[in-house]
Amino acid sequence: MLLRGNQVPEPEWRSGNDIYKMLEYVRGKVSDRKLRLFAVACCHRPYYCIEDERHQRAVELAERMADEDVSEVEWQHINQAAYELWQSTWAASITAQRKAPRGTHEVKKLMDADMATAAGWAVLDDAWEAAYQVTGVEWDEMYADEPDYQLAFLHDIFGKPFNRVITSWFTPTIFTLAQAIYADRAFANLPILADALEEAGCDDIDILAHCRSGGEHVRGCWVIDLILGKV
Repeated sequence: MLLRGNQVPEPEWRSGNDIYKMLEYVRGKVSDRKLRLFAVACCHRPYYCIEDERHQRAVELAERMADEDVSEVEWQHINQAAYELWQSTWAASITAQRKAPRGTHEVKKLMDADMATAAGWAVLDDAWEAAYQVTGVEWDEMYADEPDYQLAFLHDIFGKPFNRVITSWFTPTIFTLAQAIYADRAFANLPILADALEEAGCDDIDILAHCRSGGEHVRGCWVIDLILGKV
C-alpha cells in the first residue's frame, strides 16, 4: 500500500543542502518525536556538548520522551533547570558582547554556550523550536562540517517524507532484529537487516540502500521506525 502525503519536490529533498528549507518541507508532516530526535542527535555533537548536568539531563530526558511517558514532576524539574542554565549563559553572553568585540575568543565561547544551552532547553519545551534552534548557528571554521552532519541526521530520520511503502516484508524475525538495533543503538547491524529484508522479498531500493549506506545512523532512523511502527 502506498501512502502519500503533501507532495514535496523529491529531487530537491535528495540533493538539497538548505537545512531550513528541508525542515520547512517536513513541518506539519512529521511528529514531534521525529523533530525532537533530530534535535537530540544534533545535541550529541561536539558543538552542543555542554559539561553541565542540567544540559545533559535535558537531552537525555528528551530522548526518553520519544519512547516513554515521563512524569510531569520530572519534566518540570529538568526543564526548569535547563531553562535557568540557558538564562544565565545568555546573560553572560550579552554582558560579554557589550564589553568586547564579538570576534574575541571569550565572547565567541560564551555565544556558543548560549546557543547550545538554548537548544538544551528547547529540546524539552518545543520540538519544532529545538529542531530550528540546533541549525540556527553561524558555523565558524572549527565546526565548518557541522551542516553536513545535520543533513545526514535529517535524511536518516525523515527519509522520504512524501512516499512510504508498507508491505508484508516485515516478518517477526525482521521486527525483532530492528527492535534490537533500536534498543542497543546497534546501527552497524543495518546491513544485516538489509540482507534479512531481501530474503523476505523486499525489493525497495531506498530501504535497502539506506540500510547499506554506512555513515551515521541515530535513534529515529526512518527504516527502523517504519519496521517498528514508530512515527
